[in-house]
Amino acid sequence: MLKSLAISNFAVIHQLSVEFHPGLNVITGETGAGKSILVDALGLLLGGRGSTELLRTGEDRLRVEALFDLPAGGKAARWLAERFPGQAEGGEVVVRRELGRDGRSRAWVGASPATLSALREAASTLIEIQGQHEQQGLLVAAAQRDWLDAFAGLGEGREAVERAYRAMSEIEQRVQEADSAERDRLQRLDLLRFQIDEVAQVDPRPGEDEELRTRRDRIRHAERLRQAAAEALRALHEDDLSAAVLVGRARSRLQEIAALDPGYARGGETLEPVAAALGEVARELSSYLDGLEVDPAELERVEERRQAIESLKRKYGGSVEEVLELAARRRQELEDLERSALGREEDVRHLEEESRRYWQAAEALSRARRRAAQDLCARVERELGALAMRGARFRVEIRTPPPPWPPQARPPAGATGADEVEFHIAPNLGEEARPLARIASGGELSRLLLALHVSQEREAGPRTLVYDEVDAGVGAEVAIAVGERLRRVARRHQVLCVTHLHPIAAAADHHFTIDKRAERGRTEVRIRELDAAERVEEILRMLGGRQAGEAGRRAAAEWLRRREVTPT
Repeated sequence: MLKSLAISNFAVIHQLSVEFHPGLNVITGETGAGKSILVDALGLLLGGRGSTELLRTGEDRLRVEALFDLPAGGKAARWLAERFPGQAEGGEVVVRRELGRDGRSRAWVGASPATLSALREAASTLIEIQGQHEQQGLLVAAAQRDWLDAFAGLGEGREAVERAYRAMSEIEQRVQEADSAERDRLQRLDLLRFQIDEVAQVDPRPGEDEELRTRRDRIRHAERLRQAAAEALRALHEDDLSAAVLVGRARSRLQEIAALDPGYARGGETLEPVAAALGEVARELSSYLDGLEVDPAELERVEERRQAIESLKRKYGGSVEEVLELAARRRQELEDLERSALGREEDVRHLEEESRRYWQAAEALSRARRRAAQDLCARVERELGALAMRGARFRVEIRTPPPPWPPQARPPAGATGADEVEFHIAPNLGEEARPLARIASGGELSRLLLALHVSQEREAGPRTLVYDEVDAGVGAEVAIAVGERLRRVARRHQVLCVTHLHPIAAAADHHFTIDKRAERGRTEVRIRELDAAERVEEILRMLGGRQAGEAGRRAAAEWLRRREVTPT
């Protein structure tokens, strides 16, 4: 509900503020007093196109600010809480827009800055304006489909379609992403398999590179090693004056000394382990010399093996351990990518299931829409007849073929189903029914909107509805019917109506008047709510009878009394 509206420096308005109420709020005033400026200001506030021509002469900035009271859990409250984090889901919210002389526009929802597109989205949940300069909602094809669904009470069917569409779309996106990435995946699989096979063919062991380097050096220097070992062996054991022979001789002499002088036996005992050590070294050298006998082709084999390992190290890591670690990671990645292909196959199966579920729900929704369309047309035409549009024909065109839809001929899927819904109207008898945007005038659109609202008994949640031209081209008798229907709509919604006809003004729950006056050489616009006595005077003015005295006042009072006794 729109609780209050404040306007600064908008057109001829300097400062204006007004508080509105639930029910039917009517705004009247002399021609040119500025009644429609309020509607224009609301349109600007909620994302309408701004222009510096809207600024009051001599001012640098205009501002429009509205306070809305939103029921908790309603569509508008949920949308605002999702779109603007920190905004409570329900309660009061201030929407503000400013426009400077430089053409720059700024807007806020609560304390959060808002874009114009966000304001337009907010407008679709907060308020519906039907006026001379713009028609919000009724001319949009998606909104017309929403009207039909709300009339038929298809909320659950819509939710089922939306859930199925969301699930189907999510899986479809995953499959599309998998398909688009399939070439990259296959290329990656080839690379991984090549790298894993390359490492597996060499199959290095940790530390093997160092072992091969040592083996290579031994083979390369085998002759020098053999010469050195042979010389050492001869010096230790094989020559006539080798270390073993000399130590043996010394032991023999020391044994003679010990035999002659038992007090000196330590020298022989000391040389015993030396002799044993020389023998051990000699045996090791002999074995080492035997091992130096190598196959002439072994150096080539060792070098090839070492080069293969070095090549792996250059490509995949600085050591054999790093190469083996990388190979393990590549094997894991290979397994993951191979499993991802299985995941795509599973997604394809799920996509078939979700697609079947979606199309079943969409076809059921389409059938329900087609059944409801005829009933809506009959009700709207009946209401239009009472609103001075006798002979008008209203049609709901569902351009998609009737279900069932075979898979090869299905219409485009959408979150609200697959139907294309469009309202057509022939305002006058004998004319061809055409889309609303091509045929209806502002007054006809306003009355059609009123007829739709009256026909609509299942609208979800109260809204604020603004009518600016609903009385265009109608006389007092039809205006009575308009007023009665506005009152009926106002039982479910807050209604703001700009009018110049007294039967509509008399039907109001709350009556406001706008007037202009000159103050300090400038035009000032003011709005105020009328009390009971002031309403009689305003109705009298609208009757054209301010000079009619008490008789005229009694007539005006009778119009107001009629409102009190007329059922809604």
